[in-house]
Amino acid sequence: MNGEAILSGFKYFNLKGLKGAPQPSSREDMNMMFSMWAEALIDIPPDIFVTACKILSDEQTFFPALAEVRQKCLALRDGIQPTGAEIWPKLKVLMLPSAYPYASPQTRSTALNSIECPTQRKAAELFDWGAFARSGESNESYHRHEFTKLFDSLQKRMTLAHEAKRYGLTPPPSLAGLIGDMTATLTRENECTTTKSLIQHGPSATGKES
Repeated sequence: MNGEAILSGFKYFNLKGLKGAPQPSSREDMNMMFSMWAEALIDIPPDIFVTACKILSDEQTFFPALAEVRQKCLALRDGIQPTGAEIWPKLKVLMLPSAYPYASPQTRSTALNSIECPTQRKAAELFDWGAFARSGESNESYHRHEFTKLFDSLQKRMTLAHEAKRYGLTPPPSLAGLIGDMTATLTRENECTTTKSLIQHGPSATGKES
């Protein structure tokens, strides 16, 4: 992220008459504001930032907070993340055959390796599919609920670990405990999403820094 892109984004807010624009009292304050925005958006490509500002300038009447702009940027870059309930049907079909006593370990390994999203793969690995299979697949709502709690917890921990890494911090043990070493190599992959980017940005929309 750079100052030129931030200035371009701000122009959309000003030209469309959004209220409550920040009014730095000095050039020093203005430079500090731009530095804070650039630091918070360091992992956001400039074109995605400008597009997010365009969209927000059409959606809002007040100047958006930095956190709102970042959330819009992440939605454009990564797509909308699925919930545990949304991925349950797919993973149930994939993992259940490996949960029965007659299934070979290779069946489970193959199923897990076919899951590209690291968060979904870890949730599928940790969940007790055997209990669901032994129940004769009865009371599915209970097992789906338990899986959803596990997946959503993993997803939150992954997000916190990602944010800690973005700020140059080492994730505390409380974040790493459930998911082991995966936090160290986690990247936000587009295949984890149910909805791809709302706008096609070309190669720079992959989330890599420009």
